Amino acid sequence: MKLRLSALALGSTLLVGCASSGTEQQGRSDPLEGFNRTMYNFNFNVLDPYVVRPVAVAWRDYVPQPARNGLSNFTSNLEEPAIMVNYFLQGDPYQGMVHFTRFFLNSILGMGGLY
Repeated sequence: MKLRLSALALGSTLLVGCASSGTEQQGRSDPLEGFNRTMYNFNFNVLDPYVVRPVAVAWRDYVPQPARNGLSNFTSNLEEPAIMVNYFLQGDPYQGMVHFTRFFLNSILGMGGLY
């Protein structure tokens, strides 16, 4: 039975190599190419240098490190329920409970993960 199945799999794999596509060169078909190029140019030439970069520099220069760490901890804490559900769906209840405990303790004792 295994030999037949292996032969069938090998034969199917070899036959896929015989498949061919048309000889015509198909051009790229992107109906939104003009919009995409316009948005890229806007983002690169306007949004990034005049909005995103100044905000990033101000964030780095004027927000103290403890506040940045607290916000980073808070957003990391918000990811914990999704990670917990992922472990439960994978059939790993131990890791799921580890992440549940981490989320619970950070939310209660760490004020939502800020500390």
